[in-house]
Amino acid sequence: MGIPTVSSISPADNATNVDTRSTISITFSEAIDTTTAVEGTIVLTDLETLETIPLSFSYGTSNTVVKLLPDKELRSNKRYKVTIAGSADDLPAGWVKSATANALAQTYKSIFRTETERFVSLAEVTDRTDIDHVAPIREESELALTKGYIAISSSTPKGFSTNNKSLD
Repeated sequence: MGIPTVSSISPADNATNVDTRSTISITFSEAIDTTTAVEGTIVLTDLETLETIPLSFSYGTSNTVVKLLPDKELRSNKRYKVTIAGSADDLPAGWVKSATANALAQTYKSIFRTETERFVSLAEVTDRTDIDHVAPIREESELALTKGYIAISSSTPKGFSTNNKSLD
């Protein structure tokens, strides 16, 4: 077997409008040693804050695919960089190696930008993954019993109101 290379990465280098909840997928040209494709040799960096984002790793059955799941949701409209360490750089964590102990020849870097935050309406919520983008919802009867809140008596566009006359 030869020297391993990065065959593809998703999101691709220079990708834009990437979902903030995306899994990052790296495909190598040959099976890799999963003990070397770990935090420290594969790094996700927030390019605004230069913070390293902790990752969870999973490996495909043939060990040619590594999936990275950020431990927290990425921020909207921000740039991130994935770095995959190769032997050309002397890093404390080492570098990614193939199953036959050949090191990735060079460090691979890929930069992407996340999507702009989008708020969804109640009508747009179609599954449980969308629910975290909807503001907390209270039933009318619960809202009517709550003291000290401002009631919405009219709105533009029409169709959104609490239908409460008074909160007293």
